[in-house]
Amino acid sequence: MEQDPEKKLRVLEEEDTEEVLRLGGLKKKPEVVEKVVVPRKPEEAARLESLVNLDDLDRRSIEPDIDTIIDGESEPVYDGEQEWAPKEDRPVPYGWFVLVFLFIAALVTTALIQIQRSADGEGEVARQVAVERLEEDERADAEAYALVEAVEEILRKYLTTSSHSELLPLVRDPERVRPLMEEWYARNPKKSREFDGLGVFQPLDINGRLFWLATCMVKDAEHETVLIEQTQDGKVLIDWESQVCYQPMAWERYVEKRPAGGELDFRIYLQPDLQGFYSHEFSDEEKWNVYRLTAKDSEEYLFGYVLRGSELDELLLRLVRENQGYPASLYLRLGIPEGTTSPRGVLIKELLSERWALVDPVTGD
Repeated sequence: MEQDPEKKLRVLEEEDTEEVLRLGGLKKKPEVVEKVVVPRKPEEAARLESLVNLDDLDRRSIEPDIDTIIDGESEPVYDGEQEWAPKEDRPVPYGWFVLVFLFIAALVTTALIQIQRSADGEGEVARQVAVERLEEDERADAEAYALVEAVEEILRKYLTTSSHSELLPLVRDPERVRPLMEEWYARNPKKSREFDGLGVFQPLDINGRLFWLATCMVKDAEHETVLIEQTQDGKVLIDWESQVCYQPMAWERYVEKRPAGGELDFRIYLQPDLQGFYSHEFSDEEKWNVYRLTAKDSEEYLFGYVLRGSELDELLLRLVRENQGYPASLYLRLGIPEGTTSPRGVLIKELLSERWALVDPVTGD
């Protein structure tokens, strides 16, 4: 806070006659207080004026300057914290700090010399190990950059191309998925889009094979999650089936038409049916266990039945428990027996994969 230069501390002498006012409350007027003059000896007044330098009062603080600390001859400066600090009989002379510091420095220097002498034989080995680690880090960084660039390039091509024939070199199992692509894009024509960057990028170990889960940013559209396999020869390939969530027919059409007598493979969400819907051919609760089946981007549902206590039932129950109550993403083979009257009941025939991606070949084809 700045101080008014006109309002400085001054010694009140006996001849001063200014009135002193006492401030009252909010509603009281100031009162004039009579001044009591205390006679002062001339030598005491002179000593007070010599101690109080009125010109320097505005810029001095309670901290002593460096000359005061070194000389140690001036009177001690009052510090409010001294009321809480423990009292000491005598201050430690400054010279002792210098001697202690020099002694510690000598000990440290001696220890460093001894360490250097003992490490002369191991220094070269440690240096070589450090160089090798740096080289390994550099190789790892170079491989990581190359991998990211390859992933970005394949995603860019995948989004840009509108021809499914141009997609075959970019995807896993191209020969197997070729007819699936042709049938899929006949129902869902592919549109060219623009790659807008790579988001989340994390490794996955699926059945001992290295995959990468990547978030593909699409310009002017929602981002997509893409599963990419990194082969042993360093190639990166998109898992096309899980990317488009390939279905042999539209889920809504399957629910509506309910083609009986055959089996179809669907990528679905499975969760326990808490209400326990048992009816028609599946009314025996002791024989059947029931699950609720839904599909991506659809509100339609079916009830999937499996023989209670069977190996398949135990496997599905384990997956449900591991998913902690959330719907499990599974690749299932479903069938509707001939003559079935249940409006939404289907049989769960086989678990093809514990995820939408088909990592290993399908058995039983």
